Amino acid sequence: MSWDNTVQPPGSVISDSQVIIASMRKVHLTDHFGWVYIDLLRPDETHLHLQLFLHLARSGIQAASLGHVDLTSSVRDPMPSGELGKVTFIDANAQEVVYYLTSDLATAKNIGHDAIVTKSRGLLGKKFELSSFVSAEFTLVSFLVGDEAREHEYVPLTEGQRIAPILTTKHKIEGGSKHCVEVWGLHKETQFFNGFVKFNALEKAVILLQVYAYLTPNRSNWIGDLIKGNPQWLQTPFSKLCLPGAHDSGMYIRLDPGLATFIASGKLGDVFGHEAIMAIANPAAHILIKVLETFKYSPDSQLDNLANTQKDPFPNQLLMGVRFFDVRPGYCFYDVINLKKGELHHQHSFVPGAAYLDFLTNVLDFLDAHPHEFVFAEIKKSGFLLSHDVIHEGKLVAYSMVPSVEELAVVLEQARSAVANRATKRIEIGTEKDLDRPMGQLIEENRRFFMLDKMHEPDAWPKADSYDGKAYGTQDPKSIIAQLEKTYDDSMSQPDVQPGLEDSVTGKPRRGAIYQLQATPQVNIKEDILTGLKASDAGSLLVYMKPRMDRVTYPWVDSKAFKEPGNVILLNDFVEGLLVEHAIMKSRDRAGF
Repeated sequence: MSWDNTVQPPGSVISDSQVIIASMRKVHLTDHFGWVYIDLLRPDETHLHLQLFLHLARSGIQAASLGHVDLTSSVRDPMPSGELGKVTFIDANAQEVVYYLTSDLATAKNIGHDAIVTKSRGLLGKKFELSSFVSAEFTLVSFLVGDEAREHEYVPLTEGQRIAPILTTKHKIEGGSKHCVEVWGLHKETQFFNGFVKFNALEKAVILLQVYAYLTPNRSNWIGDLIKGNPQWLQTPFSKLCLPGAHDSGMYIRLDPGLATFIASGKLGDVFGHEAIMAIANPAAHILIKVLETFKYSPDSQLDNLANTQKDPFPNQLLMGVRFFDVRPGYCFYDVINLKKGELHHQHSFVPGAAYLDFLTNVLDFLDAHPHEFVFAEIKKSGFLLSHDVIHEGKLVAYSMVPSVEELAVVLEQARSAVANRATKRIEIGTEKDLDRPMGQLIEENRRFFMLDKMHEPDAWPKADSYDGKAYGTQDPKSIIAQLEKTYDDSMSQPDVQPGLEDSVTGKPRRGAIYQLQATPQVNIKEDILTGLKASDAGSLLVYMKPRMDRVTYPWVDSKAFKEPGNVILLNDFVEGLLVEHAIMKSRDRAGF
């Protein structure tokens, strides 16, 4: 900028009918123009978005105006959406100008929609979809996409509305080489988040790139908050809760160093060329190996795009409100093929995620700090590349990636030892027999960490599960909605054998259901990796499908009653607050209060 400016500091309280909001003074001889953007927080807690315009010339200030924010503004038309307030030159030589807020701004409304879009100039570029959800009071999310901007501000629900919709808009950035989409989050007048997504504007995008932001209230103690609001929850079985769940919960870390070294060594392809292992690996794994061999010196972002299903580590998932965890602890592929067993990590095919010990210690610490919260973990081996020892011509070639019951128990004890010095009280482990007990009893016993070992007892918890590889391996949300509907109809048609605390016929806990809301597209793995290399991490198929699915699956969840007698799980990739909001709403519905 080529002017000195004085603007009211953030948080300034204005009560006069006319007040100076800013003053600007010319200090350079060159010709310049520009805008300053201001948010005015009014007594009714609404924001008015304002812009200040100033045009400088050698002779002095040529023009100055105050009005609605509009990013279609130009020097020829600096306030296309109309002026507000008052602007006054305070000297005869037009060297200084003062901007006044006037009483009429108290009732002025922001122009049109918060999405302010400029016209396309027909150059090369990238197209984006922006998705946002805001349910936290006095909160605002703002996007800047090239010279296009849009905001989404909290609005109270209308009568009969239970949850706000996701707002989606389409944008385009044109020309140039490297660009980014920037996102801000604000609560009242305080910015609490700022981030961006980089991309290459000149590379052809395989898919419409996606950026999303959801702003929700603090739900770190949501079960405790339900109990505090209504003590009847203490007499309610835990199985009445609808739980927000993290699919492949441990897949959020950057490339594991051991796997990175193994890929860089060039031995990955040799291993998959082994006759016995080749017979086990699925076709998708073979394609992935070939691509990784091609990019073996920089595989990290490619594997992140393909394997990582979460963005937050375990502590953040817990604080966000996630209470069900799809956990898949196993030995790392690069160890077992060398007949070694190292630490247990979450496993996605042959890609390791977070350490199992970290998961256990994070949960124990969280439960100790939140004495009315519960965590439900389902221990699985789904997707393990090697789920049995590999024997070829009578010789042991590789160990199974699956740990034994005893090996899992050892890590649990290691976690207990790690938290022993800081824990206020021992957290007891619940089994399938405890799922139908009243929450008050479980809290008294401090039995608040349910661990169901589906690796070794696959029938421990009877439930419906919507996942079907063919239905979910798609980019078409309609296929997944059809599978969700089928699962829901089948689940609702099953009789509730015994309305007591436990199914008296089978001796098992009451039947529940898992509704998987994510997509797992496997259309073209090589193309997906190339998109991540040349365009943007926002071009990953998993990230691409996340907001597209949310816009369809969350309204579907809102429309259903979920009257299963046992726990209902809403499972998703890249867990966020909107998933938790739906689970809380459905928990209230299921309990009837």
